[in-house]
Amino acid sequence: MTPGEKLVYTRDEAAELLMISVSSVDMMIRRGMLKVARKGRLVLIPKAEVERAARTDMPRIWTAPEKSVSEFGPQLRAAG
Repeated sequence: MTPGEKLVYTRDEAAELLMISVSSVDMMIRRGMLKVARKGRLVLIPKAEVERAARTDMPRIWTAPEKSVSEFGPQLRAAG
């Protein structure tokens, strides 16, 4: 570790590093996809967790719908 290298990140910093929104970071925390340390109201995310989340084998936050829009069309028209 070099001097000045961070070991933990705030939610904002983690969102910037992961190139996602802060609300997506919050969702990852709620779903247990990111382990955090709390100090009062401050939420700190360890560097190792941010690096793990950046890997491509990390599960996706949002899943695609099982049906496409065109498949929902008849149901939407019937519902009026």
